[in-house]
Amino acid sequence: MKHRKCKRALCAVLCAVMVASTMCTASFAADGPPAGESSTSSSTLEPPGSSASSETETLLGESGVPETEESLSADTQQILDANVQKAPAEGNESETTQPAEAPNSSELPSSSEVPESMEPTESVEPAEPATSLWMDTTSTYTFQSVGKSYQLMIRTTPVTTPQIESSDSSIVRVETPVWNEADQAFYCKLFSEGEGDAVITVQAGDAVQTLPVRVVVPATRLTSDTASYTFGTRGQTYMALFFTQPDTRPAISSSDPSVVSVSTPVWDANSGGYLCTFTAGAEGEATVTAQAGTSTYEIPVTVSYAVVAITRDTYAYTFGTRGQTYTVYAETNPDYRPIFESSNPSAVSVGAVRRSGNGYLCTLTALENGTASVSITAGKTTVTIPVTVSIPHATVSLDTSSYAFFYPGQKYTLLIRTTSNAPLLVRAQDASVVGFTTRPGERAGETLVDLTAKKNGSTQIQVSIGDAEASMPVTVQFIPITVSINTNAVTLSAPGKTYTAIIRTTRNLRPAVATSDNRIARVDSVTWDAESNGYLARIRATGVGSTTIVVTAATTRKTFSVTVKNPEPSLPTAQLAMWRKAQSYSSNTGYLLMVNLSTRHVGVFTGKQGNWSLKYYWQCTVGAPSTPTVTGEFVTQDKGYYFDSGASRCFYWTRFYGGYLFHSTLYYQNFRFEPMNSTLGAALSHGCVRLQINNAKWIYDNIPRGTKVVSYR
Repeated sequence: MKHRKCKRALCAVLCAVMVASTMCTASFAADGPPAGESSTSSSTLEPPGSSASSETETLLGESGVPETEESLSADTQQILDANVQKAPAEGNESETTQPAEAPNSSELPSSSEVPESMEPTESVEPAEPATSLWMDTTSTYTFQSVGKSYQLMIRTTPVTTPQIESSDSSIVRVETPVWNEADQAFYCKLFSEGEGDAVITVQAGDAVQTLPVRVVVPATRLTSDTASYTFGTRGQTYMALFFTQPDTRPAISSSDPSVVSVSTPVWDANSGGYLCTFTAGAEGEATVTAQAGTSTYEIPVTVSYAVVAITRDTYAYTFGTRGQTYTVYAETNPDYRPIFESSNPSAVSVGAVRRSGNGYLCTLTALENGTASVSITAGKTTVTIPVTVSIPHATVSLDTSSYAFFYPGQKYTLLIRTTSNAPLLVRAQDASVVGFTTRPGERAGETLVDLTAKKNGSTQIQVSIGDAEASMPVTVQFIPITVSINTNAVTLSAPGKTYTAIIRTTRNLRPAVATSDNRIARVDSVTWDAESNGYLARIRATGVGSTTIVVTAATTRKTFSVTVKNPEPSLPTAQLAMWRKAQSYSSNTGYLLMVNLSTRHVGVFTGKQGNWSLKYYWQCTVGAPSTPTVTGEFVTQDKGYYFDSGASRCFYWTRFYGGYLFHSTLYYQNFRFEPMNSTLGAALSHGCVRLQINNAKWIYDNIPRGTKVVSYR
């Protein structure tokens, strides 16, 4: 408006200039130009093929001022656009709204002065650039049925949100375009609503494009799996299945929604049709009509409440704590889903009804002091449960005001103390952050809540009893947990010896300390020591051998080894050498048999690896050089009372490998136990290990099958 007013004012001035120029031109034509001036100077104001007088007639109306901006010549408009003066401030419009009087020739500047006097005093804002508009579809788009959609892509340069309209929204409906950053384009959804033709108009800035759209509704075959249906109770539902050919979403309606209401049909890929839920209301009759294209399908529906037997698990209930719940179980015959309603929802609320086995569950919640009648209705039958909410005065306290967890699975036990016998309710505001279980405390009025961290986040542990409430904020922020131990390996000189390890953890989290073998070492205690700024773990040797001590804090695990030595017994040199060798072997039983073929002795050991004790050390006879006794590790197998070999008899044999046995020296083949060859400490057998008969009998009687046998030189 400011520019338009400015232009009108300037038009008057310029028109006067034009008149003056015309007069000067006429003068120059009669008298000739002044000396030193060209006669072409005045012709610069005349457009080709026209005269100044004709231009003046074009610019001026009867009043002597321009009639409209549109009537200006191109040259005049150019001068105006280049010499627009600043519009007067608002409130002074009267100064520019009156037409300006044309000045006389003496007041007009010469033609050579016009360009300088008309120089702009203020720059003009540049015109907005033109907008280009592109659509991915410009030819006619055809919908083959109602209820379909198409997504139109639109790009504008510069980016400008397009305005989109449908000429007939009953045929094609459009949504507001949405910008897609990835595609650098706008997307607009078109929906077919009815049969016919429509035009979609897209405008961005000064650019406009149209898209013809046609909706064709082909002949459709419409069927259903249901011809009619009868409901027996209010709220009962039925899922009807509709089929269309070709695939067209049917429009489904009820002639009386108060009797039966219908849901929007939903495509079901498994059945290849559309599912629609019917819900029974008041008793009566209604018709459900499905329409697809020009086809319709009608289903008569009757709602006639049946007589139903209702049983429930309680006939009355009393609440003692705000927020306390009770879940009612009810069964109906015939099986109809019941409707639960509270006569006083401000005192007792009812939850959703859900299936459970042969019946239904519904949760009641106490809200405020008062009474309510909870009704259960199925068909024509209604039963009630009187409910009383009587909330006594109580107190509750927590032993911790807040708690922070630092690793998954971390646990903390909260102690709750109460002064009422009313039901105690414990809830986690967000059970996905912290889980909990409750258990009775050691004293009356005490309850323990075991909390477990599950994921990062924050929550509240809320406690209610009677009219009392308390809460504890809990945060879970998992951080890396480090564990350091003052040793990597410990050696104890004998069973019964102890060692105290110092363990330090991030945020002084108490570590779990365990041993991999309690038979070698056990953990006596783990205690905090302020002086060491860590935990002291006391380890006690219980046997001989090696084990691993495992230290765990959160998900971090560290270990150190413990070796317990067996103090060497006071034995003769040969026996001590056998004892030392035996310590490195294990056995599946509590016994170990060592056979030294060089000294020709058998050692019987009891205990376990690393802690073998020499029980017996017997002289023996081993295999002759031509039939030597095998060497290596073996286990005892079957046994027998005696066997005969040639003219000799051997008693109390125990096999340890193939035909190699422990048995007695040689006897005659009678039962008078007359020795044939009692030699010991020699190498003359066929490979067996001969022992004095009493020693062979001891092995026969005491050594279990599977005992390790080590034969060596």
